[in-house]
Formats: sequence, structure tokens, C-alpha cells
Amino acid sequence: MYYIIGLCILLLCLGMICSKQNIFSPTVITAMIWFVCVTLFLYFPHQLPELSSQFSTAIAIWLVCFSLCSLLMQSCCFSTSTIKCNVTIRDIYFWLSIACIPCLILFAQHAIATGTTDHWALNLRNAAIGRGENQEAYTPLYYLLWVVTYLLYLVEEENPNTKRTIIMGLLVALFGAVTMSKTLILNLFIMTIFILYTRRIIKIRHILIGIAAIVTVLLIMQGVRQAVTMDKNATQSTIVLYILSNMSAFDTLQPYSSEHFGENVFRIYYAITYKLGLSDIVPVNPILPWIEKPIATNTYTTLYPFFKDFGYVGIGIFGSLLGLFYGWIFKKHQENCLFYTIMYAYFCTLLVTQYNGDGVFTNIAGHVKMLLILCVPFVVDKYKLLRR
Repeated sequence: MYYIIGLCILLLCLGMICSKQNIFSPTVITAMIWFVCVTLFLYFPHQLPELSSQFSTAIAIWLVCFSLCSLLMQSCCFSTSTIKCNVTIRDIYFWLSIACIPCLILFAQHAIATGTTDHWALNLRNAAIGRGENQEAYTPLYYLLWVVTYLLYLVEEENPNTKRTIIMGLLVALFGAVTMSKTLILNLFIMTIFILYTRRIIKIRHILIGIAAIVTVLLIMQGVRQAVTMDKNATQSTIVLYILSNMSAFDTLQPYSSEHFGENVFRIYYAITYKLGLSDIVPVNPILPWIEKPIATNTYTTLYPFFKDFGYVGIGIFGSLLGLFYGWIFKKHQENCLFYTIMYAYFCTLLVTQYNGDGVFTNIAGHVKMLLILCVPFVVDKYKLLRR
């Protein structure tokens, strides 16, 4: 595994050089995430078995294909855009967001009232992930509206509205707290520091302080959710479960073991055709199957759908495609295209959490909805559909 660490360091340096020392470049984030994860696996105390050549080979393919394709796309030249966000639509989004607050309150009340446990936080979490009465994950459209509206206000430099920015940030944080989702809280943190760093409001030292703070917050949330005190042993167990176990879980996978062609990567196709009655193939559950050994978990790193559907070849192909995608939107962000800055802030969160699982293909329907919401104020501005 030491050669993986060396590869991460090499790609990290290459990414910094080619991205003008921008720590948020796709290559830098990817190399840093896996450097931290593999280093922790080697030196952090745990009882997990040693990682096999299956994981080391897979992650090496992923790192090389993703990073090189990302850097290749960043070297290209694209036309710049001066399209701005229409402030009228942004303000409409704000008031729609305020109007949706009762929806979250009603969800919380119902989840606690109908929960099957005597712990309110666990009842909220179960309802959010589909273990409650409805048996479906709670993914409301208004949450995406809140995220988009928050980012639209946060990126504004000419006439910032600090009050509304704070309100929207609190709403996004509230949704993460009510659904007891550490991932959503982490996503809010990543989006925020990326925009603030881009606007030169914060520096690297502030980000490091923020990382220490967000880790503390996430550990507290874990304690509240499980109704335990987060002492040293509980903290170590949490780190092993949420960061290290994913790599061990990947070693339990068999390549080309999917029942249907590309059923994980192309889940959206199977979901649409099944919903329309064009196919009798039930789409795979986005909540992945649990394993008990070497540890109880259902997360297998971002490599899961590619490896399970298409083996090492799938990792290479889709790693390259995602590298091109991230390199493209990052390059457009570097050219000061506001739309792509917001878009990258949103997708950047999936880069950081790639150690946990795939967030691009698994939730592609949600990403499309988010992009449609984001497009409206920019399309309105481009074609002058509203004048203020």
C-alpha cells in the first residue's frame, strides 16, 4: 500500500502545479483524500484485515485515470461567459424556500411520532433513509432549492445580502440536523469553504480550523444519533466505521457480479423504464446491501458501481469520464463563469466523500433536478426574460 501513498503524493504535487496551487482542484482533492484514507488505514489502530491487491489495483487505476483526464481537460481553452444570476428569480427562490419550512417541521413531527424506537434522533434518521413508515428515503425537492438559493447568495460579490445568506445557510444546516445526516452537514461545510476561499474571504489556515470544527460537530452528531458518549473508544470506532471500513468492504466485492448489465452505473435507466412499465427489471436499491464481515457496513467507496458492473475496465472508463467532467467544470470555474463556480461547489462535495461511496451515478436524478433549478436564473438573465 505504500506505493499508493507515493502515487497520491506525486499526483498531489502535479495537481497543485497544473491548477495554479488551487487546493480545490479535482486532482488535488482526490489525491489528498486517498492519501489520508490509506495512511490512516496503515497507522490508525483497528482490527480490519490487511487490504488486498484488489483494492490497491483498483484505486491505482482510479487515481491515474481520473487525475490525468482531469488535468487534460484543465489544459484546454473554453469560451468564457459573463451571464449572471437574475436577482428577481433568486429572490423568488428565497421566499419559496421560506414557504417550505413547514414541510420540514411536518416531516420531523411525523418521523418522531411514528418511529419504532424510543430515541427521537434515531427515529429521524430512520425516516430520512427509508427505514420509517414510508420505506422511502426522504429526498424532497425543496432541499435542492435551499442549496441552490444558498449558493446563489453566497457567491454574490457586488451586492451581497449577508442576512439572507445566513438564513439560507441555516436552513440547509437545519435540514441536515433534522435528518441526522452527517453527510449533508459535511456537504454544507465543503460548499461554504470552497466559495469563501474562491472569494478570498478565507485562507488555508481558516480551512484547517474549520476542518477541526466540523469533525467535532460530526462526532457530536454521531453521539446524539446513537445515544452514546463519544469517548476515545467511541471516536476510534466511528473513524474505523466511516472511513476505513469502506476500503475493507470493497475487498469483498466480485467484479462483473451484477445480475443485469450496468445495473448500478445505469440505475437511472432501469428506474425510468421500470416506472414507465417498459421493463420488469426492478432497479437496484440505492441503499446498498449490508455485509457483516470484516465489519458491518454497506459502503464500499466510490468504486463500487464501476467495479461490480464492469470490473477494473469499468473503473478505468468511468474514472476517465468523471475526470473529464470535473476537469471541465473546474476549468470553467477558473475562467470566472459564475454558473460553473456554483456547479463545482455542489459537485465538489461528492469528490470529498468518494472514500465513502459513489455520489454521482447513484443520485443522478437528484443532480439533474438541482441543475435545472440552478439554470433558471441564468437562463432568465441570458435571454432577458425579466427586467427589474
